Amino acid sequence: MGYYTELKLDVILNDECPLDIIDGLCNEDLMEKLYIDKFGKVPSLLSVSETPNLPIKHEFGKSHRWDQIFSNAKFNKKTNNLVINCDIKAYDNIYEQLVDWIKPYIISGNIQEKGEDSNEWYIILNYGNK
Repeated sequence: MGYYTELKLDVILNDECPLDIIDGLCNEDLMEKLYIDKFGKVPSLLSVSETPNLPIKHEFGKSHRWDQIFSNAKFNKKTNNLVINCDIKAYDNIYEQLVDWIKPYIISGNIQEKGEDSNEWYIILNYGNK
């Protein structure tokens, strides 16, 4: 078994962010391409033994489970608003890696997490009045 941790991320990103990558992950075009390039097909399960690397220069791009984090993510290209709600087994500091990657691009918003045995949210990051 493992410990599930829920993540809520709702941020506005600046134009320095690799918005094409964020958009591609959220609409699953990039995710599909990466899996086809690596395996020749998109697996039927979100969790596979090996996840393709993201085309970014950050440890988050090499992490396992980035695909699960972005599987229900939403991105508004007009406002640069990224919203992620996920509940996964957060091994290898995956949420911390995500925050470290995205943090330099955040204009406003917040990120919080909650463990499966907790009723309270822990604020990871809080910028402005998003």
